[in-house]
Amino acid sequence: MSEPIAYTGDLGIVKDDGNNKSGLSEKAAVFLKILIVFLLLCLLGQLCYYIFIIPAHSVPRFVVSGIETVTSDEIVDMAGVEASAPWSEIDILQINRNLSLYPVFESVNVKKVFPDTISIDVVERKTAVMALISMAGRSVPVHIDRNADAADCIIPLGRVKPHADFRGKIESGLMKMLTIGCGKQYGANLCHSLGMENMSKNVTAVAKEIIKHKNIPFG
Repeated sequence: MSEPIAYTGDLGIVKDDGNNKSGLSEKAAVFLKILIVFLLLCLLGQLCYYIFIIPAHSVPRFVVSGIETVTSDEIVDMAGVEASAPWSEIDILQINRNLSLYPVFESVNVKKVFPDTISIDVVERKTAVMALISMAGRSVPVHIDRNADAADCIIPLGRVKPHADFRGKIESGLMKMLTIGCGKQYGANLCHSLGMENMSKNVTAVAKEIIKHKNIPFG
């Protein structure tokens, strides 16, 4: 039996409904294929950008954890990373070595997190409160590193040289090593917070208190 044919009386146009539907279906299938290919190409482009472009050209984002007395900006400065260095060229072993040179840190763990993050986890050396002394008219605690506090004796090592920011009887040397070397970041913050004009006096006062309470045979 033949296909049904529709006639239009006024225009005299003959239209085959079956063939027309088949043509529309083919066009829809072609359009769908083009759309799928286009979406796959977009996805591939995004994937290439994520895998290759971002690591090679993006300035790394630093995420710092474990800090208590040191700021994130100070950690990044201590890490010695070039400001313009892309993530792919960052040497995390060198960052780890740079940060480990600072006695304020007990341990440092640096790792890369794809595609543009540098994660730095630090453990700061803890200090123990040893005594209270009067400085600038108020009582302040004297802190000392926990390892030094537990040691049988403390032998400070240091060199004597003029300080760049203040003048006084004590500007460096063994007294400063006891106050800031053993007091860590807390000791430095304490002396600086009371004014640079009082620095020499404060370093001496804290060091004398440490000498009074700890076994320091020589230095």
